[in-house]
Amino acid sequence: MTWLPFSRIFTRENLAGIGYLLALLTLCFVILLPLMNLMKRYHERDESLEMLARLQERSRPATPAADSTNRNGQVPFLQGLSITLASASLLQHLSNAITKAGGSVISTEIEPQDIQSRDYLKASATCELDQVAVQRLLFDIESGAPFLFVDQLFIQPAMEEGRLRVVLGVSGMWLAAR
Repeated sequence: MTWLPFSRIFTRENLAGIGYLLALLTLCFVILLPLMNLMKRYHERDESLEMLARLQERSRPATPAADSTNRNGQVPFLQGLSITLASASLLQHLSNAITKAGGSVISTEIEPQDIQSRDYLKASATCELDQVAVQRLLFDIESGAPFLFVDQLFIQPAMEEGRLRVVLGVSGMWLAAR
């Protein structure tokens, strides 16, 4: 194949055709660029709406019915017809979690409620655990049902080697009969 000299390729008629082709390609590029940007923004909007729907579903307020349950069939709130029974349930759940983790309960107590937080019960427990069992205890308390939250955690070495003395403050929600 022999190459054509530049003077034969770039004639006046060919330059007009090449210019028209370049103008057409530039116009297509100018049109496609905003369209691609628009499609990208619609895709991002759809993802945001999907995420918003998931978050709204997750944050729906719980109904105050005493028989409300979570996905596993467990009751997410402290049970009890009175504040005394609900407090006893909280202490029992806390003691069971400590014993299940391999610890020994030294003391437990219910912290007094103020008027504004009447639906939230708080308890504290002092116990002794092995070092590895502390993480298991915290996981069991915060991932189980009823929903409990660790508000206070104080850890110091115990008299026995390898054991820790743990002071744990826990709170949970009690739905009083309304």
